[in-house]
Amino acid sequence: MKKTIRKVGLLLLTAVLLTGCGNEQSESAESTSVESVIREVSKEAVSKEQTSVEAPTEELSKTVIEAESVYPPVKDSAFKEKILADYEEAYGYWWWFSGGAPMNYEYTKEEDSYAYCEFDYPGVTTLDEFKKFLRKRFTEEIIESKLEGDFFKEFDGRLYVMDAARGSDISIDHVDYEVFYDSDKNEGEIVALIYRQDYDEKTNETYLTGVVDQEHILFTMEKDGAVFSTFPTIW
Repeated sequence: MKKTIRKVGLLLLTAVLLTGCGNEQSESAESTSVESVIREVSKEAVSKEQTSVEAPTEELSKTVIEAESVYPPVKDSAFKEKILADYEEAYGYWWWFSGGAPMNYEYTKEEDSYAYCEFDYPGVTTLDEFKKFLRKRFTEEIIESKLEGDFFKEFDGRLYVMDAARGSDISIDHVDYEVFYDSDKNEGEIVALIYRQDYDEKTNETYLTGVVDQEHILFTMEKDGAVFSTFPTIW
């Protein structure tokens, strides 16, 4: 900006000197010439400032995204916290299917080139006990679908889990949650707002892309809290 001001000054001075050298030019012509130079230089300065400096953009971290749901929003803060606490608990169990299960490395098995470790959680020693435990937070359909493979397996009446892990989704910057519930139907959903990020190789930093995905986590309220019938993987 300082360079632009200096340039305007120099061009203005030049214009004044040039108009003063021509005796045949009138005073009004000199004034018109100077004003013309000022206008042209000003246009050039503004144009260059606009192209050399990035236009201000909206702060994506403060972008307000409204969750969409067919259910009414939960206004009772205590009830909302309860549902989110149930979700957080279920999330911890969901992680067990991606390599985060508690294991006892003193007892291992190998089958089809896969290594298994004994599942180590109080009160859960068999596959049936594991299913019963998971029913606290998940429907039967979800549990059966997650146990279709060989990630959890019984050996000699003991539950084992595959010693493997999966990576996380590095495109996620953060996730916000909104809770909706219909007391008449005894059902609702948690809407996850997933804010996406990307990596800038020049600055070696991540930045918000402005893309916000929504995932809908359906549940019904049972005696022990929320039981989820859908549970997308978000991590």
